[in-house]
Amino acid sequence: SELVLVENGKTDYVIVRPEKGQSYILDSLKTLRDAVQEKYSVNLKPQDDWVKGIGKGDAYISEAPEILIGETNRKESIEVLATLQSGEYAIRVSGNKLVLIGTTDYLTGLAVQEFVKFVNESASTTELAVSNDYSVLKSQEDFNKLLAGITMYAMGDSYFGGSSLGKEGTWVNLLGEKYGMDYVNYGIGGS
Repeated sequence: SELVLVENGKTDYVIVRPEKGQSYILDSLKTLRDAVQEKYSVNLKPQDDWVKGIGKGDAYISEAPEILIGETNRKESIEVLATLQSGEYAIRVSGNKLVLIGTTDYLTGLAVQEFVKFVNESASTTELAVSNDYSVLKSQEDFNKLLAGITMYAMGDSYFGGSSLGKEGTWVNLLGEKYGMDYVNYGIGGS
């Protein structure tokens, strides 16, 4: 019971993205396509999710084998997204689909990065398969913890220096405080 994406240098899968996918989604798609091309010498063809007669918010049921990136109009993308809380992303097998999705484009990009890591760590160079119960769920909070203790140096103008707010009210200092970072703000207004 596996979803076989690549087998012996061949694939029936395509990568589907939202029709109006932003650059972060397009970059993520390219990253995944390049990783599979490099490891398996297979070109996963990209396409958008546009289907004649399907309106915004309508779910499309496709029988085709697809890797879905982001908020596509496919039923599987919509169902997985509905299970996510704010700040989460997921990688899930749903029927003959692999869904890589987050509650934001950035988090969708993290889902793709996580799956690319899976691709790169796969022992086989002839078959890329995931079990039918393959599922990853991560929260933004998991990644925020990575920032704790990192030192951030900021240089800039009044956006950093704070003008009438003072440095303690700037986005730089608020970011550092929120994520437990060590930070030094060299901002000078008017520079």
